[in-house]
Amino acid sequence: FCNNAMSVNQQFLFRYQRASRAFVNCPVRWFHSSRPFDKILIANRGEITTRIIKTCKRMGVKTVAIYSQADGRDALHAQLADEAYQVGTGP
Repeated sequence: FCNNAMSVNQQFLFRYQRASRAFVNCPVRWFHSSRPFDKILIANRGEITTRIIKTCKRMGVKTVAIYSQADGRDALHAQLADEAYQVGTGP
């Protein structure tokens, strides 16, 4: 085992970070010319949903969130989305 060799996890992290930087620095017009849709429904909640919504906004894609009565309209993902609709009472 060589000290200079990267583990598999380190290689993945390095490639992921490099790809992330390329995505962030990519011009917005690239997304507008090649996106296959204008609006996306996100049927989830939590941290991943907020990341998806922020990325969609950066790409110029409108977002729709659904929430239950238990979550309420005050849920973060419902506030960040362009549109939000209540779909049920919840657990």
